[in-house]
Amino acid sequence: MPYSVGSGFAPGYMNRPPSWTTFVNREKKREIGWREEAHIILNKSYANIFTNHKAVKQSKKLTDHGWNIIKDELVQLLSVHKTQCLADKHRVMHQECYSCLKQEYARILAMSDLRVEPFPLLGDILTNKVFEDYIWNTPDDEDLSKEFCASQLSEHLPSILDEWRSAKTKELIEIMQKVCPEATAADLNLLTTLFGCKGCGSTIHFPQMFYHRCCVSNNAPV
Repeated sequence: MPYSVGSGFAPGYMNRPPSWTTFVNREKKREIGWREEAHIILNKSYANIFTNHKAVKQSKKLTDHGWNIIKDELVQLLSVHKTQCLADKHRVMHQECYSCLKQEYARILAMSDLRVEPFPLLGDILTNKVFEDYIWNTPDDEDLSKEFCASQLSEHLPSILDEWRSAKTKELIEIMQKVCPEATAADLNLLTTLFGCKGCGSTIHFPQMFYHRCCVSNNAPV
């Protein structure tokens, strides 16, 4: 039997084809579990993508038989739309996460003396498993405020810095040992221990390589 048009939808709803209004109205949208999604689509500027579809744009009244014919196709349309919407939503969230972490890390760097306490580049922070998971696996309903980002950095940054500094110190020791196999971490602070920047050719002491302009800007090796 034909179904009547309900109320409470977006402007222009009454002008849409009967088959479409039936789909988004009453028991049909509840029946297939797409009530919310269908309502969202009707309130979007791209609703014509669906209303102009051959399975939707029909002047005749929709019967149960007609509904059974077009139901699967319409559900597929909504499914594709929902997947795209979720992808767009996650992309925006990832950008927000990145922006928040970038701003907060910049604030921390501005308050720190890099000559005394070396800090990694932002990329090293973002690719750390803790923040990589935070950026890519943050639930849709998670709080992404600056305060939350600050608390995350405050909690995890100390251990990340310890891990990073230890790894970089080990790399420097390995460089020294190519010239002096007996070299140890204690030799890093000797005035006679010098490193050369392959970017500009400058001679630098430890820990200057951590804030040397070439190493920071271009990630040039020592």
